[in-house]
Amino acid sequence: MKRKVNVPSHMVIDKKSGWMYICDTGNKRILRMRINSGTMKRNLSLLYEVLARRVEMENPEWEVFADTDLTDPCGIDVVGNRLFVSDNATNKIIAYDINTKETLGTIQTDATSIKGIKIGPEGKLWYVDFATNRVVRIDPN
Repeated sequence: MKRKVNVPSHMVIDKKSGWMYICDTGNKRILRMRINSGTMKRNLSLLYEVLARRVEMENPEWEVFADTDLTDPCGIDVVGNRLFVSDNATNKIIAYDINTKETLGTIQTDATSIKGIKIGPEGKLWYVDFATNRVVRIDPN
C-alpha cells in the first residue's frame, strides 16, 4: 500500500462476504482482503483510538480487485453486489460488480475534490466535495 498526500484512502467491509475493500491510492488500485484470514504475528500498542484490540496480522488472503482506469481512488462503499469508488483526480464515481469485477458504469460529478462516498439507507449516493465544503446527494433520474 502506498499513501498519496492529501488524499485519504478509505476502506469498507462487506459483512456478507468477509472481504474488506481498500483504496490503495498511491498505487492507483483497489485491493480486497479477507478479514478472517491470516495469522496473528504480535499485539500492537493502542494509539489514537480506544480499541478492544490492535494486532499485526501476516499472510492474509488478498488480491487486487481493480487497477485500471483509476488515478486517485479515495472513497469507497459497498451495497449488495456493487462496489462504488470515488476518484479524487477525475471526480468520477465508478461502480463495480463485486462478483465479476467488471465496471458497471461511471458518474462524472461536478465536484472539484471528491473524497468520501456513502450509499444512504434509501439507496441514495452521497459524496463529499472537499474543495467546496459540500455534501452532495445524487438522485437517479
